[in-house]
Amino acid sequence: MSSVSESENAWKNGRVAEVTLHPEAEAEYEHALAWYLERSPQAAERFEAAFHETVEAISSHPGMFPLCDDIHRYVLLKRYPYSLIYRLDGDVACVIAKRVRTVKKERRKEE
Repeated sequence: MSSVSESENAWKNGRVAEVTLHPEAEAEYEHALAWYLERSPQAAERFEAAFHETVEAISSHPGMFPLCDDIHRYVLLKRYPYSLIYRLDGDVACVIAKRVRTVKKERRKEE
């Protein structure tokens, strides 16, 4: 488990040595990538690029993203309804989940 001081060290250093994916998070990623690939190779390519861009952002600025509890942070994928949830453990950021964000549509009353 990461401690506050370890998280602060990662933030002060500006980078973490490694970003790892928990096996369940990796399976969620592979499932989403396959879903996009079934619809469009270009969409899958863009999703994969957005995912890797987000992982690089975690690596470059591990303490920049908001906390969702005492030890976990989250970051939104650009243009996709997913967020990555991760924790800092020394100089490693471990992505533990990929969550689907729901988009609420506001209904207008017809009078």
